[in-house]
Amino acid sequence: MARAKISNCLQAIGVVREDRADPARAGADRAWKRLAWFGVLWAGSVAALSLVGLAIKLALGQ
Repeated sequence: MARAKISNCLQAIGVVREDRADPARAGADRAWKRLAWFGVLWAGSVAALSLVGLAIKLALGQ
């Protein structure tokens, strides 16, 4: 009961719920939409890892 009230309050003030990260709940109900979500998340992770690698390289002075 209390959790439902908290959830309703959070929705009322516009706080994004944690299940929005799930592609199926975010509107990716078709295969090509899920593939697009996967592509975006994959590209983001590759970019983040490359930035970490660049930071390490710069920190080591190479």
